[in-house]
Amino acid sequence: MSLRWKFTLVLLGVTLVSLAVTVRVATETALGVLLRDRQSRALAAATFFAGRLEQAVVAGERQRLANEVAGLRLEGVGRLLVTDPKGFVLADSAAATDASLLGRQLEHVEIRSALVGESLAGVRRLPDGRYAMYAAVPVRGPNNQIAGAVVLSIDVSDIFAAVGDIRARLFRLGALIALAMAAVAYLFGSYLARPLHNLARAAGRIARGRFDERVPARGRDELAVLARAFNDMAAHLARIDETRRDFIASASHELRTPVAALKTLTDALLHDPDATVEDYREFLRDIDAQVDRLAHLTASLLTLARLDREKETMDLRRLSLGELVRDVADWLAPEARRRGVSLQVAGHAEPEVLVDRTKFERALTNLIDNAIKYGGPGVVRVEYGERAGFDPISVARELMEALTMPPAGGPGG
Repeated sequence: MSLRWKFTLVLLGVTLVSLAVTVRVATETALGVLLRDRQSRALAAATFFAGRLEQAVVAGERQRLANEVAGLRLEGVGRLLVTDPKGFVLADSAAATDASLLGRQLEHVEIRSALVGESLAGVRRLPDGRYAMYAAVPVRGPNNQIAGAVVLSIDVSDIFAAVGDIRARLFRLGALIALAMAAVAYLFGSYLARPLHNLARAAGRIARGRFDERVPARGRDELAVLARAFNDMAAHLARIDETRRDFIASASHELRTPVAALKTLTDALLHDPDATVEDYREFLRDIDAQVDRLAHLTASLLTLARLDREKETMDLRRLSLGELVRDVADWLAPEARRRGVSLQVAGHAEPEVLVDRTKFERALTNLIDNAIKYGGPGVVRVEYGERAGFDPISVARELMEALTMPPAGGPGG
């Protein structure tokens, strides 16, 4: 699944959940407000009717009570019931059409509350799906004794219907908002994904060797920071690739000379029937020098490869600096003589240094070998001692510059 669709679905889900919670809270709040208003009015009406019927209830005259209840104008108000102190129905405003509740004991919590002196109203769902509110108030006799209760039952289905209609409208509106948010999220996700697609395409081109590839880096957000970091990485890779290409060209040029010399020397040995033993020795010395030169170039290649590594284990040992320098000088002496160079070694002291012998000899060999090869005939003087301050790291950097510099004649010279 693409990033834009993930972003769209996440935002759509958050929007739908937020809308659902908002609609629920809003409708429940509205329902509560409307029911509390209807409840207060129902209790007020029940209290009014209780005052009208108080004398008949206290007297316990059922016929009088029935007549007074029947004489009340309850059209559009609700159904009125009167109970004795035990909850038995004494009178019912709907007795003319439904007398089933007369004489029955009612156990509604509102009636029980009223019979202990507390007015209470509550809502119930009827079996036919309608909603009814029961508001019960006590009727007090002499000495403030409970003589009975007046219960007013009113239909509140209209409130639930109105709130349900509001809920449906809010859900429809929420669906439209969610669709609009999904469209905005898709467009915004596409806007966010475009730089990532550019990065992916550029990374693919770089993987195929096109190190000049760059991506736009506008703004200061995280995507712009990522784009700039990508461009820096591409530029660094381009420099590394250019360095390697220059080195390969230089190495190819350098390898061509000893290989050609070896070919010439071996051809001379194979096709010269009059060659003497001394001639053979001379040819072999030249061949040995060319082999040393090839060995030096091979070591240079290995050094460059290892210098590219960020971390490399060091086998550090305390060794004599003079012995290390003299060993390298003795090894390069034949090459120096062949090029007409006088290689001189001078030591001011014989300090011990903590170095990796292999890496130190490789760096020093390449440094002196470059001086021999590129310095021309003359004297190459190597001095060591405490004042010389040999630093393998600085030598390695100088070596890198020397190794990656093409020869004066170019690869084809």
